[in-house]
Amino acid sequence: MFDKVEGPCPALEDLGDKYVCGLVTNPEMYSPVRTMIAGKTTISEAALFLIGSGVGCDGQEPGEPDNPEYRAKLMRMSDKRKKTANALRVWGLIP
Repeated sequence: MFDKVEGPCPALEDLGDKYVCGLVTNPEMYSPVRTMIAGKTTISEAALFLIGSGVGCDGQEPGEPDNPEYRAKLMRMSDKRKKTANALRVWGLIP
């Protein structure tokens, strides 16, 4: 989303007692045009899906290699493939 490889995500918001994803809670701050086009609920739900909310941590440790086989397996799952593509379109990451 941000083409950032190192350091914390620019959308990681510190609420004092916890951290939240700003792409979920405040998408209008990070992508105001997309939020106006899709609506806050739709774009927040797309972000929740893309970060893997509810299925475990989606973050990689520094130096942890990408796992293209795992990513490919997720994309092969027909129900996930369509939902992933739709979520990526909502965020403007694919046409």
